[in-house]
Amino acid sequence: MIRVDRNESGLVLVGNPPTGSFAYFDRDWLPALGQPLPSLLVLAGMLSWCGEPPIRAPGSLEPDTAAALVLLAVAQEAATAVEDLAPESVEVRGSGLIARRVRALVRNDATAASQSFSTPEMPRAIVETTGDPAAILDATRRVANLGVVVLVGETLDSVQMNLYSDVHVRGLTLLGVSPPLDSTEVFGRVPVDDRVIQWCRARLVRVQTGVSLAPDAPWFVLPGGS
Repeated sequence: MIRVDRNESGLVLVGNPPTGSFAYFDRDWLPALGQPLPSLLVLAGMLSWCGEPPIRAPGSLEPDTAAALVLLAVAQEAATAVEDLAPESVEVRGSGLIARRVRALVRNDATAASQSFSTPEMPRAIVETTGDPAAILDATRRVANLGVVVLVGETLDSVQMNLYSDVHVRGLTLLGVSPPLDSTEVFGRVPVDDRVIQWCRARLVRVQTGVSLAPDAPWFVLPGGS
């Protein structure tokens, strides 16, 4: 089990994935101190999303590219949920790889993945990628009446929500993006060009147990036995 801890230099990881594997995680998945870290595990051509049943990657893909495609597939599904809305009415919360890619897709700009843009005080949709229960609850209260809240990634704890007052009375729609459990959906239908893959790979930071995490990296990989 991999956990997050803190030392004098910042956040560090405790524990290792299995030998020969690679554990990838989005910055927005970082849990509270001492809690298990959700991760995408790649081992011998198989990928497992946060403990879900594994899927097989095409044999020609090396681990970094395969992991990038999985996270990009999640971002694609989240962006599709709000594709009928004006970009300026959609707020995307988070600073990880998935959040940055959703912003780029909402803007229809493959080169804008690291940039945010202003939204109204009460947006018509909020894409929430952090999994923070407080942020999820706040999203249901800040989005406009009849609005949409899209929940992406891994919820870091249970959410204490009154579905009647927080959701039903205001006519909100809550959508959850499911884990990518089908290899065809991930590797056969995600329209991603080489520029996006290279952008993802260039921002992937390799980490080691006990070494502080870079504060501005959108995603990380922890090799087994590091």
